[in-house]
Amino acid sequence: MRMRAVASLRRVSQPTGSNRALVLGTIGTFGLNALAVVLNFVLVLVLSRSLGAEGYGAYASALAWAGVLSMVAVLGLTPLVVRHIAAYHASEAWGLLRGLLRRANQLVGLASVVTILVAAPIGWLIYRDRPALLQPFLIALLLVPLIPLASLRQAAMQGLGRVVLGRTPDTAIAPTLFIVAIVVAGSALGDRFTATWATGLQVAATACALVLGIVLLRRTLPRSVLRAAPEYEMQSWRRSGASLILLNVVLAASAQVGTIMLGALTTAGDAGVFDAAVRTTRLISFVMLAASYPLMPLVARLHASHEREHLQRTVIRTARGVLLVAVPTGTVVVVFAPVILRVFGAEFDEGATAMRILALGEVANVLTGFGGLVLVMSGRESDLARCVALGAVVNIGLSALLIPTLDVNGAAIATATAMTLSNTAMSLLAWRRLGVWTPVAGTRPWLES
Repeated sequence: MRMRAVASLRRVSQPTGSNRALVLGTIGTFGLNALAVVLNFVLVLVLSRSLGAEGYGAYASALAWAGVLSMVAVLGLTPLVVRHIAAYHASEAWGLLRGLLRRANQLVGLASVVTILVAAPIGWLIYRDRPALLQPFLIALLLVPLIPLASLRQAAMQGLGRVVLGRTPDTAIAPTLFIVAIVVAGSALGDRFTATWATGLQVAATACALVLGIVLLRRTLPRSVLRAAPEYEMQSWRRSGASLILLNVVLAASAQVGTIMLGALTTAGDAGVFDAAVRTTRLISFVMLAASYPLMPLVARLHASHEREHLQRTVIRTARGVLLVAVPTGTVVVVFAPVILRVFGAEFDEGATAMRILALGEVANVLTGFGGLVLVMSGRESDLARCVALGAVVNIGLSALLIPTLDVNGAAIATATAMTLSNTAMSLLAWRRLGVWTPVAGTRPWLES
């Protein structure tokens, strides 16, 4: 079975075809990400105007918790699903493909229930005297099974090469439904529209997108998959999954540390300001995200067929293309930070310095390239987990040290520093372990000397 898979991978990973697929996939995901950026901006604008800094901070804090808990519940299976489904699809191993989908959904469903049961009492202990934060938190727990199941479905579509179609329900449909629901509910409820209502509407929109995504996946799967008897490679999946579970938990915690710790140590208003700054600075690297979706299965195929030189050229050229967009975007964010934040409301002005710090971190992220992606798509999950753990420790430590005195700016310094250190470590390990240089600067690193 494995020999047949490798042979098939070598046939499908021809340079011209793979580059064309990468370009087309990047263009498609770029368009989808551009739409997502617009929708995200409108969403933050509508919510911040409707709820104010305090209310928006309560909503953002609840969503940050849901994001962390969802990453726990997904068990790190999304990159594993992308990698293995790309290989199974190429080798026509339909039984293994169906078995992986079935087992992954079963595990994530069980993990979601356990996560909710553990998280609910913890949240009550933290927020029992702050109902404005407790109620959105409890409602956001309903997202814990929805987000991981949607991630698995999206990963399956990505592995099948249907990147844009797979991301459309979660990236375009869900936020559109959410924005419409907010406008309608806000008009009907007036001052009674709170973070609790906003969180509930988020759950409803996410559920609708998940149902649509499941329908699209069933229509995309080859008929042979639906007819095949499930087969399982549990030993191989466990070996990859063990590191990925830790990786996902730490990655999610690191990404949401600032918002969660600001809500816990300072005020919901500070959490709201920081979240608005974070969401805005993600504009800088959204092209990188767009490129990563078609790049992931391509890197997996090139690594499996031992085409290291082709793999390195592909990731470096892609990173350089991303940099051409990231630098001017970052410049605009740094120069016009106060103007951009003022759009969300006068209360958000204090986040200008934090936004500038986060923008520099995002540009540094682009400069280091796709080291993390190369590691995970090449089966080096444990190395990636170490890099992410380094970033999480730095982020949590600096946040605890700086937030009490610097508030939002302290959270921004911690986030940007941790992101830069973690991504640099990923690039160095991709070179040392795999001989693949990923940063945009040069193809022959100083490490060779």
